[in-house]
Amino acid sequence: TLGRGTQNDTSGGQRKILLLRELLERDTHSITRAMLHKKYWLQGSVAEWDDAVVSAKEAGLIEIVNMSGTLVYEMTPERVKEIKEFLAGKGKQL
Repeated sequence: TLGRGTQNDTSGGQRKILLLRELLERDTHSITRAMLHKKYWLQGSVAEWDDAVVSAKEAGLIEIVNMSGTLVYEMTPERVKEIKEFLAGKGKQL
């Protein structure tokens, strides 16, 4: 039924990985809230994505910037470098 989880549902952890991958791969290392929800609407509700964003912010991975009423999720260049170096050292990618 609608609203019930299935084995194909995206978990909170998977949403966080999608968010980090999206920010790492973008030239600006940023995405608006609306763009994120439009691109990944099948992978979770607005509330679930908001939870993933807040979790990433609380972990110090991203910043949330309000630009004239538009929420923008940004990863700083320093954080991008740190994450890429960490993943390279582990021989992994997001």
